[in-house]
Amino acid sequence: MGIRRFYFKYFGTLQEKERFNTIKRSNYAHGMIKAALFARDLGVQSVSALEFGVSTGGGLIDMERISKQIRDELGIHVHVIGYDNGEGLPEPSDFKDHPEIWSKGDFVMANKDELLSNITEAEVVFGDVKNTARERESYYRDNPISFVSIDLDYYSSTMSCMEIFKFDARCYLPAVSMYFDDIAFYTANKWCGELLAIEEFNATNVMRKIDTDRTLPGNRPYKNTEWYRHMYVAHILDHELRSVPSKKL
Repeated sequence: MGIRRFYFKYFGTLQEKERFNTIKRSNYAHGMIKAALFARDLGVQSVSALEFGVSTGGGLIDMERISKQIRDELGIHVHVIGYDNGEGLPEPSDFKDHPEIWSKGDFVMANKDELLSNITEAEVVFGDVKNTARERESYYRDNPISFVSIDLDYYSSTMSCMEIFKFDARCYLPAVSMYFDDIAFYTANKWCGELLAIEEFNATNVMRKIDTDRTLPGNRPYKNTEWYRHMYVAHILDHELRSVPSKKL
């Protein structure tokens, strides 16, 4: 570990720690902190960060920890919400769900009670994502969605969770940081899995588009970090702040 990285890990601000990739689960930290800073610039004090595909909960616990750090240092309240059926993957539909890699029953939440006892502020929404993703629209109007992690493996499940981006524009920040977990293995391609879901979402939604996060790596000291390729941004093109010139982003 370089001297600067060592220093920022223990003595730096939250933004410095994030820039030098010293925060555990750096991909989530990047998306959540960038979203919180964006919210602060817009005068939004309370936002939501979502994880689709909780499994045993390691990511959700880290998101809760990061959300507390953001609240303490940046003054933005981040509501962490996980979505999971609690039963692992369903039967793959066809080749688009990458059955060469995953099968029914993978990633079961075997420690449900333990996980729920270990989170103090985050929550988990249980059920089939094709039903649960469309809930809570009124909640997100007051706590707009700012970051979304998708780790659902299948194309079919990912397409179902994309319903989260069909609410009123007030349910989001004008740009929402996203992380897609399953897009960089050898058999990954834009005709299957999460990459296909992104392609189809963009093709069928005029005012909501998902694109790569074009700020990475930027001026960050580590240029070739793998998770950079997994970071995207959902652009809410019909958001009020994208059409009113007097309100600067």
